[in-house]
Amino acid sequence: MLELPAGRIDPGENALAAGRRELLEETGYTAKRWKRALFFYPSPGFLEETMTIFLARGLNAGTAQPEADERIEHELIPLSQATGLILSGKIRDGKTIAGVLWYQETVRAGNKP
Repeated sequence: MLELPAGRIDPGENALAAGRRELLEETGYTAKRWKRALFFYPSPGFLEETMTIFLARGLNAGTAQPEADERIEHELIPLSQATGLILSGKIRDGKTIAGVLWYQETVRAGNKP
């Protein structure tokens, strides 16, 4: 499954701290600047869970630190290809769809994300 880096918020942690931790764990990257892009309920009426998607900029590569039960392969995909994979139904993860389409529309509108 193709998806953005993601994970649970640990007890005592806020969404931004969790985003920073998950990015490092799953990809090895750290970021200098963070912006909250989206906050939503993935399944309202069924779960009280919320999701926050962040845009991480000023990236620095490092070594991924996955948890013992995680098997992750990294793949960098150009925005146009990611959008095509969404529209063709090959990317099916809701948070990834929301995040990629938010970014595409932000860039298309000429806004600086």
